[in-house]
Amino acid sequence: MIRSLFRCLASVLLSGAVVTVVLDAARSVAVSGFVFTSLKDFLSATGMVDVTALQSEIFLRYGADLWPIIDSGFLQPPIWFVFGVFALLLYILTYRSPRPFEILSH
Repeated sequence: MIRSLFRCLASVLLSGAVVTVVLDAARSVAVSGFVFTSLKDFLSATGMVDVTALQSEIFLRYGADLWPIIDSGFLQPPIWFVFGVFALLLYILTYRSPRPFEILSH
């Protein structure tokens, strides 16, 4: 049950990665240069999360040492890269190795 839920979430994340890479490619063609939308810019533009409120909440709960890791690791890279990495991790998590004689039984 949980495996199929994670697999479905990985498919949604992979689809989101493809959509965002196409959008970034279209913007890059439009301005004749590379354009990458970071997760921080996306969250700020859509109004889903107030990044400054998130930063202050992390400072209060976990201290100042965690914010640079979250900021540089998740919020600054291109959104398609973050979605793609999470999709890959979920696919790896849900991978089921073939049983020893499953291949020969077909």
